[in-house]
Amino acid sequence: MSLTSTTSKNLFEPTALSKLLEAARISSTRPGSVPSEHAHLSNLNELDSSRLSLAKAISDAETMLGSKEAELAALKDEVRRLETYDPALEHEKDLDSSAWVFSHRFVWLCADFSAS
Repeated sequence: MSLTSTTSKNLFEPTALSKLLEAARISSTRPGSVPSEHAHLSNLNELDSSRLSLAKAISDAETMLGSKEAELAALKDEVRRLETYDPALEHEKDLDSSAWVFSHRFVWLCADFSAS
């Protein structure tokens, strides 16, 4: 019942006032589905701390992801280097240098032998 629906002649009747008071009491009480102010603040604090912990977890995961991406890039570079590496060519270079050293020493040895 609202104040506008009551007429001035029954405004002062006890039953009309009682109904008006009951309607005001019902409209001013908090429904059961709405939490109290304290419960609402507690819920907001809990959600805020949850948000902060999730933000930290995301930040940590992104840092770890960056580290793993750098490690992966280094491993890919190593794979490319190993794919182009030819051990036989390395062996030939070693043999060529050994042959040069041997021939160089042989020439000096021959020169020393013929000089004596």
